[in-house]
Amino acid sequence: MIDEDDPEVEIDERRCPFCGHPETRWEECDAIGCEDGDIDLADEDPINYSPGAEFYTCLECHGQGHIHWCPSCGKDILDGIDRNPDECPNCGGDGVPQGDGVSYICQECGCPWRVDMEKEE
Repeated sequence: MIDEDDPEVEIDERRCPFCGHPETRWEECDAIGCEDGDIDLADEDPINYSPGAEFYTCLECHGQGHIHWCPSCGKDILDGIDRNPDECPNCGGDGVPQGDGVSYICQECGCPWRVDMEKEE
């Protein structure tokens, strides 16, 4: 559960792409082992992986290193649900596919998003 009064929570003046709320919230990802959106496989399996050799994308923050959500509708801004994958959720600009079929980066504002995550209702 994210505490809105936590001093680590920052206000972002970007509008929510889902409900239009005038500002969103974000904080650094606190998933175990997450550093800037990547998790070192050596943290989970030190016998088979050398530290710093192989990483995987943190599922909590979608590889962004922070969690970004709307305080009004509660949706995760970074997960890409209910979006046109070619349209930026932040500014409506054109998205550039990142080669994995689910990740995009906006040409206008640089906002990243993914379209493969399923939201639990």
